[in-house]
Amino acid sequence: MKKQNWVIELARFIESRRNVPFAWHENDCCTFVADAILLITGIDAAAPYRGHYTTATGAYRALRKYGDGTIAGAWSACFEEIPVSDLGRGDVALVNVNGLPASALLMGNKLWAVSKTGLITLPVTEAIKAWRVE
Repeated sequence: MKKQNWVIELARFIESRRNVPFAWHENDCCTFVADAILLITGIDAAAPYRGHYTTATGAYRALRKYGDGTIAGAWSACFEEIPVSDLGRGDVALVNVNGLPASALLMGNKLWAVSKTGLITLPVTEAIKAWRVE
């Protein structure tokens, strides 16, 4: 269940990460979204993965070891998949960033994702899959 004032806290969180560059396990696509979810719900969706990777290869190994080997599978293990047309504030989406699958978070009318230089926004129409965060 989302905490009281979660929208304000999520907006502050996004602002705090706006210029933080991509870094495996510190601010990658999944930890960015998982950190936001932890803040607004108290649920740590990344708990099985934290401390188990520091590189791209390590991240993919962790996905295989603790999940089905995919980012989508990791989110499906934690949250209910919903049609992308039902995405709401604070929900998770799977998108493509530079041709690779990545996690994003819906806030306002934009999907927020991590890039090499900080956060980027994508239109909601870029969502491939979606999960409800309650």
